[in-house]
Amino acid sequence: MTFADNVLQPERIEAVASISCLRLPAWNFRKEAQMEIISSSDVMSLQVASQASIDELNSRLKSKGEDALTIERFRPNIVIRGGTPWEEDGWKRVRIVKPSGTGSSNPDFYQELSLPLRALQWLLGTGPLDLDVVARCARCQVPNVNPDTAVKHAKEPWETLMKYRRVDDGGVAKYKPCFGMLCVPKNEGEIEVGMMVEVLETTDKHVYSVAKLKDL
Repeated sequence: MTFADNVLQPERIEAVASISCLRLPAWNFRKEAQMEIISSSDVMSLQVASQASIDELNSRLKSKGEDALTIERFRPNIVIRGGTPWEEDGWKRVRIVKPSGTGSSNPDFYQELSLPLRALQWLLGTGPLDLDVVARCARCQVPNVNPDTAVKHAKEPWETLMKYRRVDDGGVAKYKPCFGMLCVPKNEGEIEVGMMVEVLETTDKHVYSVAKLKDL
């Protein structure tokens, strides 16, 4: 992807997990409390993963004679198609809009709308949904378990990921590989497969459990 007016060219949502959501006080691992939509979350409201990244991982696994993995191994809520592998490491803020929606490359587009217009867009399902990309997702060995059979592979993908995806020096992430990005929605909205994803801001300051959102 290329930059255009400080906004990366849009990607598309490949898949959306079925989520039953409640509005509850969500405390993330940095003790930054806020009201967010969460469901069975132990760290953040949402995990976003890239199909390009798992494709790149699978190319390494297949070169070792291992079977390719499906994205379900990493349990993301949203899967993005497009872009290049691992570029999500540097995302800070993304926007999800319908291809014919009323989104804008202006990062403050939604916040600048009047309250009645925001409400109308929400009711019509046409407004953009902004996500703060708060941290990389440091992984345990659960992705080694086949979700269909519950059989755990003795080594993969943990062994391969440990060789090149220890990319974060914060907290437990020093000792774990990273896959996917942990996000918090800034506003309410509905998403579906085929919607566009715009990267509004990027950063090189993600440090798990250390860097606060305001400092990214």
